Formats: sequence, C-alpha cells, structure tokens
Amino acid sequence: METAKPLGDHGALFEALLHAEVALWNRLEKALWRTANSATLARYLVLKQIDASAADGGPRVQDIARRQHTTVGAASRLVDRLVGDGLVVRTPCPKDRRSCRLSLTDKGRVRMESAAGAFEDTLRTVLAGFRHEELVVLTRNLTRVAAGASQRADVVPAMQGARLDEPLPGGGFVALTNENGADPMNHPDVRETSPDDANQGSPVRERSL
Repeated sequence: METAKPLGDHGALFEALLHAEVALWNRLEKALWRTANSATLARYLVLKQIDASAADGGPRVQDIARRQHTTVGAASRLVDRLVGDGLVVRTPCPKDRRSCRLSLTDKGRVRMESAAGAFEDTLRTVLAGFRHEELVVLTRNLTRVAAGASQRADVVPAMQGARLDEPLPGGGFVALTNENGADPMNHPDVRETSPDDANQGSPVRERSL
C-alpha cells in the first residue's frame, strides 16, 4: 500500500490555519454558550456589527453579508431570526424604501454585551502566550493570506460567501453552502446550539470527513 506523501510547506500551513480556525471557533462558541443571557458566536458577530454601524444609521443586510463573508440570502435568513427573537429591528431607509437599516433592541444589546465579555476574556486567554509584537506580525501575515485567497473571487464568483453559521431551531448540523446549494470549499460543517436551550449540548465546529 502506498503511503501518503508528507505535506509540503503549503500543505502544512493550510492544515495549521484550518486547525487554528476550528479550534478557536469552538473555544469561543463554548465560552459564549456557557454565558448566561448571551448569544451564539455567529449571532454575536452580527449584533456587534450592527452596533458598530449605529452612528451611520445601521447596516443593511448586504452590509452584513459583505462583512461576514457570506451570501445575502444567508445573511437575510439570520437577520430574520434575530428580528423574530426580538434582538434586532428593521427600519426602512429614507432614501430607498426597498432597503432597510438594522438596529439593536434593548434585548439585543444585553445579549451582545453579555457575549462580548465572554468573547474578549476567552480571546485574551487564548492569545496570552504571544507578545504584542508577535500579534502584530501574525495579524499582518494572516491579512496577507486572506488577501491572496480572495484574488480569484472575481473569477469564480460562486465560491464567494458561504461563511455565516446559521442556527437551526433545536440545533443540528448546518452545511455551509453557496447560493446554488453546493459546498465549493468543503468548509467545516457547523452545529450551533442556542444558549437559551438548556437541553442541547455544547456547540461544536468540526471538519467534514
């Protein structure tokens, strides 16, 4: 039987990046899940974006999709859930009645602030072994990797997006797909559990096999 060839530098880097992303997501998700009156990580990131854009009137769904690297359809469905849960409200844009701006409700702000504390504490713990200079270099290099990976997005537009982790009622696996229902990047599946549901287990983000 032929043995697998050792990974080259690029393959080893890919594995390290993927492992770091999955491990970090899991660590943060579990921390938020254990925090009372919090939110899932995907929801926290969107709530935080909405809050950060409040001074400009709030983001639109397409702004959420662009920032979270997902499709407009996926962002719209998550926003629908946030609105349905009383965390976000839509306000028609004065200049374009076909579009709406998003803002947090008082309940949404409480959820965001509760999640923010757990998020920041956990991230600080994970990165405690790095010096400031190392974090600066790491951030710069990861930004370069992201820029390089995005260069062909205009050549294969169907491979953009498919990044937002959408919660299903009662939990369950959600395959991250593009608008055509395909999984072009073989991205890790996601099981997202609402912190409100005490009967569900801790959420896990894991690679597809």
